[in-house]
Amino acid sequence: MNSFTHRRIHPSVIQIIDHDVYMFLIEGTEKSVLIDTGYGIGNIREYVRTLTDRKVTVLLTHNHSDHSGGIGWFEHVYLNRKDWEGCFGCQSIEKRYERLSRKKDFADIPKEDYAPQFQGALQELSERDEFDLGGITLKVIEVPGHSFGSVMFLLKEERIIIYGDACGRRLGLLSPGHYVSDYLKALEHLKEYDGTYDLIWRSHNELECPLDVLDDDIECCREILNGTDDHFEVLRHGRKCFAAKAVDLTDKYEKRLDGKTGNIYYIPENAE
Repeated sequence: MNSFTHRRIHPSVIQIIDHDVYMFLIEGTEKSVLIDTGYGIGNIREYVRTLTDRKVTVLLTHNHSDHSGGIGWFEHVYLNRKDWEGCFGCQSIEKRYERLSRKKDFADIPKEDYAPQFQGALQELSERDEFDLGGITLKVIEVPGHSFGSVMFLLKEERIIIYGDACGRRLGLLSPGHYVSDYLKALEHLKEYDGTYDLIWRSHNELECPLDVLDDDIECCREILNGTDDHFEVLRHGRKCFAAKAVDLTDKYEKRLDGKTGNIYYIPENAE
Protein backbone atom coordinates (compact mmCIF):
# COMPACT_ATOMS: atom_id res chain seq x y z
CA MET A 1 0.00 0.00 0.00
CA ASN A 2 0.97 3.64 -0.20
CA SER A 3 -0.52 6.90 0.97
CA PHE A 4 0.83 9.11 -1.81
CA THR A 5 -1.23 11.80 -3.47
CA HIS A 6 -0.06 14.39 -5.97
CA ARG A 7 -0.97 17.62 -7.70
CA ARG A 8 0.62 19.67 -10.44
CA ILE A 9 1.90 22.94 -8.98
CA HIS A 10 3.76 24.18 -12.06
CA PRO A 11 3.74 23.16 -15.74
CA SER A 12 6.96 21.21 -15.09
CA VAL A 13 6.56 20.23 -11.41
CA ILE A 14 4.36 17.71 -9.59
CA GLN A 15 4.14 17.87 -5.81
CA ILE A 16 3.90 14.37 -4.27
CA ILE A 17 2.47 14.33 -0.77
CA ASP A 18 3.39 11.63 1.78
CA HIS A 19 1.55 12.34 5.03
CA ASP A 20 3.15 15.63 6.17
CA VAL A 21 6.15 15.72 3.84
CA TYR A 22 6.41 16.79 0.20
CA MET A 23 8.44 15.44 -2.68
CA PHE A 24 8.89 17.18 -6.04
CA LEU A 25 8.95 15.55 -9.47
CA ILE A 26 10.51 18.00 -11.92
CA GLU A 27 10.16 17.22 -15.62
CA GLY A 28 12.33 18.65 -18.35
CA THR A 29 12.01 17.86 -22.03
CA GLU A 30 14.65 15.12 -21.74
CA LYS A 31 14.93 13.98 -18.11
CA SER A 32 13.20 14.18 -14.75
CA VAL A 33 14.34 14.60 -11.17
CA LEU A 34 12.67 13.36 -7.99
CA ILE A 35 13.57 15.48 -4.99
CA ASP A 36 13.34 13.38 -1.80
CA THR A 37 11.64 10.01 -1.28
CA GLY A 38 9.35 10.47 1.73
CA TYR A 39 8.95 8.13 4.68
CA GLY A 40 9.53 4.98 2.68
CA ILE A 41 6.11 3.39 3.09
CA GLY A 42 4.77 2.27 -0.27
CA ASN A 43 6.80 2.05 -3.47
CA ILE A 44 7.59 5.63 -4.47
CA ARG A 45 9.54 4.42 -7.51
CA GLU A 46 6.49 2.68 -8.98
CA TYR A 47 4.30 5.66 -8.11
CA VAL A 48 6.62 8.05 -9.96
CA ARG A 49 6.55 5.77 -13.00
CA THR A 50 2.82 6.46 -13.28
CA LEU A 51 3.57 10.20 -13.47
CA THR A 52 6.42 10.40 -15.99
CA ASP A 53 7.97 8.28 -18.72
CA ARG A 54 11.29 10.14 -18.58
CA LYS A 55 14.43 8.84 -16.88
CA VAL A 56 14.34 9.86 -13.20
CA THR A 57 17.32 10.93 -11.09
CA VAL A 58 16.85 11.02 -7.30
CA LEU A 59 18.23 13.98 -5.34
CA LEU A 60 17.89 14.39 -1.57
CA THR A 61 17.64 17.69 0.28
CA HIS A 62 19.08 16.00 3.40
CA ASN A 63 19.32 12.69 5.22
CA HIS A 64 16.39 12.77 7.66
CA SER A 65 14.23 9.67 7.43
CA ASP A 66 11.05 11.48 6.36
CA HIS A 67 12.96 12.60 3.26
CA SER A 68 15.23 9.60 2.63
CA GLY A 69 13.04 6.73 3.81
CA GLY A 70 12.20 5.55 0.30
CA ILE A 71 15.68 5.41 -1.23
CA GLY A 72 15.71 1.62 -0.91
CA TRP A 73 13.58 1.48 -4.05
CA PHE A 74 16.38 3.08 -6.10
CA GLU A 75 19.86 2.08 -7.22
CA HIS A 76 21.50 5.51 -7.32
CA VAL A 77 20.74 8.49 -5.11
CA TYR A 78 22.47 11.89 -4.87
CA LEU A 79 23.12 13.28 -1.37
CA ASN A 80 25.60 15.76 0.09
CA ARG A 81 28.52 13.75 1.48
CA LYS A 82 28.23 15.39 4.91
CA ASP A 83 24.90 13.58 5.30
CA TRP A 84 25.99 10.14 4.12
CA GLU A 85 26.73 8.67 7.54
CA GLY A 86 23.42 9.81 8.98
CA CYS A 87 21.57 8.46 5.96
CA PHE A 88 22.96 4.97 6.35
CA GLY A 89 22.20 5.14 10.06
CA CYS A 90 18.44 5.50 9.49
CA GLN A 91 17.99 2.96 6.69
CA SER A 92 17.32 -0.14 8.80
CA ILE A 93 13.72 -1.32 8.31
CA GLU A 94 13.57 -2.31 11.96
CA LYS A 95 14.62 1.15 13.13
CA ARG A 96 12.23 2.90 10.78
CA TYR A 97 9.36 0.64 11.80
CA GLU A 98 10.09 1.03 15.50
CA ARG A 99 10.16 4.82 15.21
CA LEU A 100 7.16 5.35 12.92
CA SER A 101 4.81 2.73 14.37
CA ARG A 102 4.62 4.77 17.58
CA LYS A 103 2.90 7.56 15.64
CA LYS A 104 -0.86 7.53 15.14
CA ASP A 105 -0.74 7.91 11.34
CA PHE A 106 1.60 4.92 10.95
CA ALA A 107 0.52 2.62 13.77
CA ASP A 108 -1.47 0.16 11.61
CA ILE A 109 0.98 -0.09 8.72
CA PRO A 110 2.73 -3.50 8.55
CA LYS A 111 6.47 -3.74 8.26
CA GLU A 112 6.05 -5.44 4.87
CA ASP A 113 4.94 -2.12 3.38
CA TYR A 114 8.20 -0.39 4.27
CA ALA A 115 10.84 0.29 1.63
CA PRO A 116 13.73 -2.16 1.62
CA GLN A 117 17.05 -1.16 3.10
CA PHE A 118 19.12 0.83 0.63
CA GLN A 119 21.59 -1.41 -1.23
CA GLY A 120 22.54 1.02 -3.97
CA ALA A 121 25.23 3.66 -4.33
CA LEU A 122 25.17 7.18 -2.97
CA GLN A 123 26.41 9.84 -5.38
CA GLU A 124 28.01 13.02 -4.08
CA LEU A 125 25.95 16.19 -4.31
CA SER A 126 27.54 19.62 -3.87
CA GLU A 127 27.27 23.24 -4.91
CA ARG A 128 29.39 22.49 -7.96
CA ASP A 129 26.49 20.54 -9.43
CA GLU A 130 23.85 21.53 -11.94
CA PHE A 131 21.36 19.15 -13.54
CA ASP A 132 20.18 19.89 -17.09
CA LEU A 133 16.78 18.28 -17.62
CA GLY A 134 16.13 19.88 -20.98
CA GLY A 135 14.80 23.41 -20.70
CA ILE A 136 15.12 23.29 -16.90
CA THR A 137 18.37 23.60 -14.99
CA LEU A 138 18.61 22.67 -11.31
CA LYS A 139 21.36 24.43 -9.36
CA VAL A 140 22.45 22.95 -6.02
CA ILE A 141 22.98 25.37 -3.10
CA GLU A 142 24.51 24.11 0.14
CA VAL A 143 22.78 25.48 3.25
CA PRO A 144 23.91 23.36 6.24
CA GLY A 145 22.20 23.76 9.58
CA HIS A 146 19.08 21.61 9.79
CA SER A 147 21.48 18.81 8.90
CA PHE A 148 25.20 19.04 8.20
CA GLY A 149 24.62 18.43 4.50
CA SER A 150 21.34 20.20 3.79
CA VAL A 151 20.97 21.55 0.25
CA MET A 152 18.44 23.56 -1.71
CA PHE A 153 17.57 23.37 -5.39
CA LEU A 154 17.19 26.43 -7.61
CA LEU A 155 15.12 25.99 -10.77
CA LYS A 156 17.01 28.63 -12.69
CA GLU A 157 14.74 29.28 -15.66
CA GLU A 158 11.55 29.15 -13.55
CA ARG A 159 13.04 31.36 -10.81
CA ILE A 160 11.80 28.94 -8.14
CA ILE A 161 13.81 27.63 -5.20
CA ILE A 162 13.07 24.51 -3.15
CA TYR A 163 14.18 25.26 0.41
CA GLY A 164 13.34 21.78 1.72
CA ASP A 165 13.78 21.97 5.49
CA ALA A 166 16.87 24.19 5.35
CA CYS A 167 15.15 27.50 6.11
CA GLY A 168 11.67 28.40 7.25
CA ARG A 169 9.11 29.03 9.96
CA ARG A 170 10.60 26.77 12.65
CA LEU A 171 14.14 25.86 11.67
CA GLY A 172 15.46 23.52 14.34
CA LEU A 173 19.08 23.57 15.52
CA LEU A 174 18.40 20.81 18.01
CA SER A 175 21.21 18.28 17.57
CA PRO A 176 24.74 18.52 18.98
CA GLY A 177 27.11 20.54 16.82
CA HIS A 178 24.47 22.46 14.88
CA TYR A 179 25.66 25.88 15.98
CA VAL A 180 23.81 29.12 15.35
CA SER A 181 26.97 30.86 14.14
CA ASP A 182 27.55 28.21 11.46
CA TYR A 183 23.95 28.40 10.36
CA LEU A 184 24.17 32.19 10.10
CA LYS A 185 27.11 31.80 7.69
CA ALA A 186 25.05 29.38 5.60
CA LEU A 187 22.12 31.82 5.46
CA GLU A 188 24.40 34.69 4.49
CA HIS A 189 25.68 32.50 1.66
CA LEU A 190 22.09 31.81 0.55
CA LYS A 191 21.49 35.57 0.65
CA GLU A 192 23.94 35.86 -2.26
CA TYR A 193 21.26 34.25 -4.44
CA ASP A 194 18.74 37.04 -3.79
CA GLY A 195 17.23 38.16 -7.06
CA THR A 196 17.51 34.73 -8.72
CA TYR A 197 14.13 33.44 -7.52
CA ASP A 198 10.64 34.78 -6.99
CA LEU A 199 8.99 31.77 -5.35
CA ILE A 200 9.97 29.55 -2.40
CA TRP A 201 8.70 26.01 -1.86
CA ARG A 202 9.23 24.08 1.35
CA SER A 203 8.81 20.40 2.23
CA HIS A 204 6.29 20.67 5.08
CA ASN A 205 3.17 22.57 6.10
CA GLU A 206 2.34 25.47 3.78
CA LEU A 207 4.03 24.82 0.44
CA GLU A 208 4.81 28.43 -0.44
CA CYS A 209 6.85 30.61 1.88
CA PRO A 210 7.23 34.42 1.89
CA LEU A 211 10.45 35.74 0.40
CA ASP A 212 11.33 37.56 3.63
CA VAL A 213 11.66 34.31 5.61
CA LEU A 214 15.42 34.31 4.93
CA ASP A 215 15.87 37.79 6.39
CA ASP A 216 13.76 36.76 9.40
CA ASP A 217 15.96 33.74 10.09
CA ILE A 218 19.14 35.79 9.68
CA GLU A 219 17.78 38.30 12.20
CA CYS A 220 16.92 35.47 14.62
CA CYS A 221 20.44 34.04 14.41
CA ARG A 222 22.03 37.40 15.10
CA GLU A 223 19.78 38.03 18.09
CA ILE A 224 20.49 34.58 19.55
CA LEU A 225 24.23 35.22 19.25
CA ASN A 226 23.82 38.68 20.82
CA GLY A 227 21.64 37.35 23.62
CA THR A 228 18.77 39.64 22.61
CA ASP A 229 16.28 37.05 21.28
CA ASP A 230 13.03 36.24 23.09
CA HIS A 231 14.40 32.92 24.42
CA PHE A 232 10.83 31.60 24.35
CA GLU A 233 10.52 28.12 25.86
CA VAL A 234 8.93 25.45 23.65
CA LEU A 235 8.87 21.66 23.40
CA ARG A 236 10.17 19.89 20.29
CA HIS A 237 9.98 16.12 20.15
CA GLY A 238 9.34 16.09 23.89
CA ARG A 239 12.46 18.08 24.62
CA LYS A 240 12.69 21.60 26.03
CA CYS A 241 14.29 24.12 23.71
CA PHE A 242 13.89 27.79 22.88
CA ALA A 243 12.39 29.80 20.04
CA ALA A 244 14.24 32.96 19.08
CA LYS A 245 10.89 34.73 18.73
CA ALA A 246 7.80 34.17 20.86
CA VAL A 247 5.10 32.08 19.19
CA ASP A 248 1.43 31.23 19.52
CA LEU A 249 1.54 27.70 20.93
CA THR A 250 -2.15 27.19 20.13
CA ASP A 251 -1.53 27.74 16.41
CA LYS A 252 -0.87 24.74 14.14
CA TYR A 253 2.22 26.39 12.67
CA GLU A 254 3.31 28.08 15.92
CA LYS A 255 3.35 31.42 14.15
CA ARG A 256 5.34 34.30 15.58
CA LEU A 257 3.42 36.70 17.78
CA ASP A 258 4.93 39.71 16.01
CA GLY A 259 3.53 38.65 12.63
CA LYS A 260 6.84 37.85 10.94
CA THR A 261 7.49 34.42 9.43
CA GLY A 262 10.94 32.89 10.04
CA ASN A 263 12.01 31.53 13.42
CA ILE A 264 14.85 29.50 14.91
CA TYR A 265 14.36 26.80 17.54
CA TYR A 266 17.54 25.90 19.34
CA ILE A 267 19.05 24.21 22.37
CA PRO A 268 21.26 26.36 24.63
CA GLU A 269 24.47 24.48 23.81
CA ASN A 270 24.07 25.42 20.14
CA ALA A 271 23.63 29.15 20.84
CA GLU A 272 27.15 30.03 19.81
